[in-house]
Amino acid sequence: MFHCTSCLGMLAEDGWLNKNMSNSNIRTIKTAVFAGESAGYRCPQCSSEMVSGQIPSPDGPMIEVDGCIGCGSLWFDNREMEPFVPTFSEISPTRSPIGIAIEKIAEKLTHNEDETEDDEDSDISI
Repeated sequence: MFHCTSCLGMLAEDGWLNKNMSNSNIRTIKTAVFAGESAGYRCPQCSSEMVSGQIPSPDGPMIEVDGCIGCGSLWFDNREMEPFVPTFSEISPTRSPIGIAIEKIAEKLTHNEDETEDDEDSDISI
C-alpha cells in the first residue's frame, strides 16, 4: 500500500485488493477504470501507464479512480476507498502520524478563525 503524504491518496496493489476487497467490488472498479482513458502519469509502483475511469460509489456519487495497466494497482484519492473496504479506518492515511498532525493543525486553525482577530499570540502545537 502506497500512501501519498501530500494528498493522502492511496495506491492499493493488486494482491492487497484481492485480500481486502470483495471480488464484485474489484470487478466493478477495474471494469470501469480499465475502460477509461490515460490518466497522464505513471504508476508509482511499476512505472507503467495509469488509466482513469468513473465508478459508482456505494455511497451514491461517481468517483474517479486510476488504475495501472501494468501491475493492476488502483489509485484512490483521500478516503475514496472507504465505501469499498470495511476496514478502511484501520489503513487510512488520515490515521497515520502525519494525517493525525494535519487533522490537529486543521482543528486549531478552524478554532482560531472563530476567535477574535486581535489574538496574535495564539500558537499551534501538536
